[in-house]
Formats: sequence, structure tokens, C-alpha cells
Amino acid sequence: MTDAFDLKQLKMAYERSSDYAHLIRKGDWLANREDTSEFWQQNFRERKNYPSFEEMLHMRRGATYPLADRAGDANRESEQEHAQAAYYVVTNSIPKQFLKTIKESELGQPLCFPFDEGTFTPGGITNALTAYRIIEWCQTRGLANRPLRVLEIGAGYGQMALQLHQKLAIQSYTICDLPENLFLSSFYLQANLPARRPSFISPSGPTKEDNGELVFLIPPFLDSIKGPFDLIVNSYSFQEMNLKSVQDYFAYASTHLSDDGIFYSLNAHRKSGVIWPSDYTVESFELLSFLPTRKYPFQLFATNPYEMVLKKKQGISCTAKDTDASKHQLDALGILLQLGLHEDIGLLCKAFTGHSLTVSETQWLEDFYHLIHTDEAPAKLECLESLRRSAILTPVVNYLAASLQFALHHWDTAAEILRQSVASLSDSHAKVRSYVMLSVIEALHGRTNEKETWRLKALAIVPHLKREINHIIECPDIYALQTAQDLYLKAGRKRLSWTGISNKIQRKLKQFGRQKPVLSS
Repeated sequence: MTDAFDLKQLKMAYERSSDYAHLIRKGDWLANREDTSEFWQQNFRERKNYPSFEEMLHMRRGATYPLADRAGDANRESEQEHAQAAYYVVTNSIPKQFLKTIKESELGQPLCFPFDEGTFTPGGITNALTAYRIIEWCQTRGLANRPLRVLEIGAGYGQMALQLHQKLAIQSYTICDLPENLFLSSFYLQANLPARRPSFISPSGPTKEDNGELVFLIPPFLDSIKGPFDLIVNSYSFQEMNLKSVQDYFAYASTHLSDDGIFYSLNAHRKSGVIWPSDYTVESFELLSFLPTRKYPFQLFATNPYEMVLKKKQGISCTAKDTDASKHQLDALGILLQLGLHEDIGLLCKAFTGHSLTVSETQWLEDFYHLIHTDEAPAKLECLESLRRSAILTPVVNYLAASLQFALHHWDTAAEILRQSVASLSDSHAKVRSYVMLSVIEALHGRTNEKETWRLKALAIVPHLKREINHIIECPDIYALQTAQDLYLKAGRKRLSWTGISNKIQRKLKQFGRQKPVLSS
């Protein structure tokens, strides 16, 4: 591996990263970790942080987990399976040709697998989807024609940052992250971009010498960086943060984004501090886009991250009533995306961001918002009737109705609705879930041939989920619980726990020999 890199430069990069980590620890900046979510506190407790130089030479064999790869060749078969799944998901969401234009670094001895477009790790392929979308937006907004000042919040070990450097003209790239992860990305990017001048921001703020092309800092020092930035990026980590941290970052972006710059977020909700899509304080910006990016899921019960593209607000003022209505619509659309809908609501998403919703569409979203915000099944059924009467997005309404009936164990009613309507859904996560629900119901009734018919229809869309679908067909109670959770259905007196259900699914699936997935959902 070291033949492709200058060992002396690697050591210098490591020493700079180590010196900064020592400065942070010496200054006691890590004493109070209340701003660090439980998700990351747990990971930092379980993994080895600040690996040695020798360990960093093979950092992609476990040191980057859970940001990416698991350790060693022992997981080769599992990693290859995830790489194939990532390839299928990503190349059904962006042009395959894009993968030919990027190259995965050999630094850290990554476990790569060959594809027609090149050799990649699962993480490299997954990050390519995000990089592609960001580049598309830079081109759309006219940003790709000039050197960009970029801020990435939570860069992992730096894979996507490296891809963006391969495709865009970048004047400066600033990374703000938790120190344990910043240690990894600062080394990785310095090593892969040795011609770029690095800077590490100290507690006293930047100096004249800190005018680097690669800038690294931890969250407490972010306010000392004045910007402005043409591009601010976060992918998959807002969803893992405490709510205050997320909203502090949104506030920072609202004042440090250039007048024609964009703030790009690819995240979900209900994984940590962000419970509702409207917890992302988009009202501080003008929302340019709110869309799904993955046509198909990585796992059957994976969260579906949605793309939010924001620009600086230019003198637009809204009443409190308008803001509340917009938040309701954002919540409704975000939850519909989480339920696996894709093209089915794409035009509705575009009408929302384009401020062109009709009166009927506005009411439809409000009815769905109330469906989600009521706990009891009878009230949800009433909301469904209102949605049905509107005659808007009938396939979507039928999918919601069948899912609710399935969650209530009204198997035959759910099956009747699905048989009549599933063909009207686009090929998507929602359609897969519909087919699997039908397969589960047929299995409950002992109708083997019918069960197999629906199972094969699901696998025709998502062949990479064969093992998971086969297993979940044997777990109707867990599938019903998960569907109830997705619809915010109250179970008895206590709302179902996302973590509890996820753990139960994992325990049940492990009985069938399924390993915990590597890729973040």
C-alpha cells in the first residue's frame, strides 16, 4: 500500500492530526460530551479511537467503523454482499457512468470489489450517490464554474470529500467534526491530497497561517470561521445528532452561506434527536428541493434519507400561520418518503418547494399530517377516509390503508386492498413492502404458491434483499409491529419504541443466521 504514497508525507500528516488531537484533549474540550449524541458516545466507547500510525496505514480494515468498513478479511463475504447491494441501489438512483469518473483511494487497505465501472467498497459506492447529487446541484446553480469554498459538517473519514475534490474546483474545504472522527478524516485527506495546504483551528481561532486549503476543526470552534461558504454539506450525520446540535448547525449555515450558495442535507429523522422533518429548521432558508434520492432500500426496514437543498433567505417573510402550515406539509412529505414512496409523490414534493400546491393538495397533506399525529386506530381510519374522498394520489392512499390494516392484524382486509392496488404503485420501496405484506399474509393462511408469487415479485425489484425478505416472511408479528411504528400507531398505552422494535427484528433475524448490516440506513 505504501508504494503508492510517500511514507514521509504520511507520517507528517499523521503527526499533524495527532498534534491537534493532543491539543484538544489537553484543553479539556472533551470533558463535557452532552452535545454528543448517545449514538456516537456508544460508538466511541466501543471502538479504538486515535489509532497508531501503523494502524492508520490499514485504517479501512476496521478503524473507520461505523463510518464505513468492518475489520479484516473475516468479513469479506459480508462486505462483498453489501457492496453488491450498494451497487444495485446506487446505480438505480444515479447514472452508472458517474462511477467511472471517480476513483477510490488505496490508502488504508480498503476491501474493494470489482464492478464494470471500477473497484469500490460499499462505502465508496454509497458516498458516490451523495457526491453525484451535490455535483448536480452545483451545476444547476452555476456553482461548478468557479473555485468553491466548502464546509462539510460530519465528514466521516473523508470519502465523499475526496470524491468532490475529484469532480469540482475547490478553493478551500473545511471539515467540522467530533475529534475522534476528525482524526481519521484529517489524516485521510491530507494523505490523499498532499498538494493541499492543511490548517487546524485552535481554541483561539484561525490565524493568518490558518488560511489553508484543507481546514479541520471541532464543533466548539466553528463560530471562529466566518466564511462565507458556497457549499455547506451534511450527509447521514444530522440524523445521528442531538436536536440542539442540528439546530445550531442550521443557524450557523443561515448566516455563513454565500448569497448564491447552497446548503445540502441528506438525512432522515427519528433516529436520534430529530423526531420530525420540521425539526430541521428550514424556515430560516428558502427550500429549493425536498426529494428522495434512493429508489430502492438498503434494507427492508431502512430509513429513507431525503434530500433537502436550501439557499439563503432573501427578504422573504411568512406569517406564523404560513410557517405552521409549511411545517405540517414538510412533516407529511417526510413521513411519506420514510414509508418508501418515491415517484408516487415526486410531483407533490416539487409543488411544495415550488409553492404551487393546489387547495386540494394542501388539504390532502393536512389530512395526512393529522393521520400521523393521532395515536388511535379509529381516528387514523377517519383521516384515511378524508384522504380517499379527495381522489388525490389514490394508489398512495390505498397503500397507507393497507399498511394500517396490516399493522392492526386485519390480514384479509389488508390483502384485499393490496391485491387491487399494488400494481398502481411505482417500483419503489413502498411497492416492495406491499408485495412482502401480501406474501406474509399468504404464508399465514398456508397458501404456499400464492406466498411464493408475491415473494418473487418483491425480489424482482430488490434482488439484493432476498435473505432479509425470506426471513421477515416468517416474522409476521414483527413486520406488523414495524408497520405500526412507521404509522405512529399507539399500541395499548405506550407508543412503540423504534429502538425496541429494531432490536427485536435483529434478534429474530439472527435466529436465522443473518448478520447485523454494515451499511448505515
